[in-house]
Amino acid sequence: MRASRRRFMLVAATLTSSVVLPEVSRSAPPEVSEADPTAQTVGYRSDAKQVDTAKYPKYRAEWDAALQMPNPAA
Repeated sequence: MRASRRRFMLVAATLTSSVVLPEVSRSAPPEVSEADPTAQTVGYRSDAKQVDTAKYPKYRAEWDAALQMPNPAA
């Protein structure tokens, strides 16, 4: 196999990303505060049971469950 600068850069980028990106993807997403102006605009609640269904009639509880990560402790 013939070595080239292009091949070296490709292999180096692949190896670097395979080492760095898994660490980034394992980090927890940032917590969203209910006091955040954007969160207030869209009616975000950290506890889905507190959603005002009169103000947000299209809200359905299964939407929240579909977006959550599975609980490893359960």
